[in-house]
Amino acid sequence: MEEGPKDGLNPLQMSWDAPTAGIPDEYYLFYYGFNQPRFREYRMKPGTKYKVEVIDTWIMTINELEEIYEGKFRIELPGRQYMAVRMSRI
Repeated sequence: MEEGPKDGLNPLQMSWDAPTAGIPDEYYLFYYGFNQPRFREYRMKPGTKYKVEVIDTWIMTINELEEIYEGKFRIELPGRQYMAVRMSRI
C-alpha cells in the first residue's frame, strides 16, 4: 500500500474471483487470497502499457516482470495462496 497512489485505492469490479482495487487505466491491485492460480489472463485497455509485479504477500517478496504489457495478456503465477498482481501504467 505504501508504494501505491498517494490518494489511496478505490474498490473495482474487474474479476469474479479476485478482490481488486485501483485507479482505472492507471493502477491496479488484484489479490488472489486462498485461490492458487497458475496463471491469469487480463484484458486491459488497448494502447495503455503497464509494468507488472507479482507480489507474494506471505513471503513478502515483489517480482517485477521484465516485459511491458498492454491489451490482452497472460501472467504466470506460482500457484500459491496469498499472491497479488500489481499493474502500474507507464
